[in-house]
Amino acid sequence: MEYIRVEGTHYACGFQLGNKYPASFKEMVRDYKEYLVTIHSWEKCLKLANKCLKITKVYFPWVIDELEGAAKGAGVDFLELFICSIEELYTVKTPFGKCSDVLVNQGRMLVGHNNDLSPLYEEMLVIVDWNIPEEPRQLSVGVCGIFVSVGINCLGLCVTGNEVSPNDDRVGIPRLLLARVAMAQETFEDAVNVTLHSHRASSYNTIISSKSGEALSIEGSATDFELLKMTDGFLAHTNHYLSEKMNKYERDDKLSLDYVNSCNRCKKILDLLNRYQKAVNIDDLVEILSYHGTSEGNNAVCRHDKDIKTVFSFLADLENGEITVIKGNPCVSLDRRVFRIY
Repeated sequence: MEYIRVEGTHYACGFQLGNKYPASFKEMVRDYKEYLVTIHSWEKCLKLANKCLKITKVYFPWVIDELEGAAKGAGVDFLELFICSIEELYTVKTPFGKCSDVLVNQGRMLVGHNNDLSPLYEEMLVIVDWNIPEEPRQLSVGVCGIFVSVGINCLGLCVTGNEVSPNDDRVGIPRLLLARVAMAQETFEDAVNVTLHSHRASSYNTIISSKSGEALSIEGSATDFELLKMTDGFLAHTNHYLSEKMNKYERDDKLSLDYVNSCNRCKKILDLLNRYQKAVNIDDLVEILSYHGTSEGNNAVCRHDKDIKTVFSFLADLENGEITVIKGNPCVSLDRRVFRIY
């Protein structure tokens, strides 16, 4: 997987990413545009994007600076790149994946995440080492590096999570950009507050954890949320709402293959965790994230589907700051990179 160290202002960091990976940026913008026009008119996309941009600029102008730098460096239109951040435009159907998360705290906080996307994006993934004055050093993984799927900073604050399908999306700050903002925060409380920003367009199930042992699974939508805590040192989440409170915001048909698969994956992760008769370690989490399930179980955690596959795995030991990033399916991939963020 590609790796880049960026430094300087937010604009400069964005420019370095765009300048390093212009072909990926152009392919991403082209692919998103081609897909979006099957759902909305391009004029509608531009109109909604300008509304979201106006709100985002008010609260997080530095995020816009990063995107403007990236657009300049890659030679793509800024507004079209910004549109790529608005997953809320995909209110009819989504080309995005269905990720799986597992947290374990048996004296030290361990985090595991499988990121499932279209195979198209596997070669666009970039590990970014962010070095911005007056901010904690950050390490993230995401498409073209500019969009953060998962991240951690040198203060021991980790942000992962799963796509959910809320039915109350609105004009606001794109949830994808709020994940970027959360990663840059200095405290657990601040990261939670950013995730639940009152002007969010929607929300993921965002999982925030820390080296001090704090952890929350924030099941959110545009207008509501529920906070889920670890149970007996374990937490698992996939792509449906677990809390009764948030069930009314579920857009997916509960009889659909995706919804059933999400339920089965989440249950299977917890089943696998409970089988261990010893303290769970990072290698155990890799084993769980590599689980293929059964043909009748529809519960594979490591996915090899034609349209959706596991494009990377992320593992973090928050006690010592060791991060492992595995490109592709963790069951077979030899492309593994290990970092120390602190």
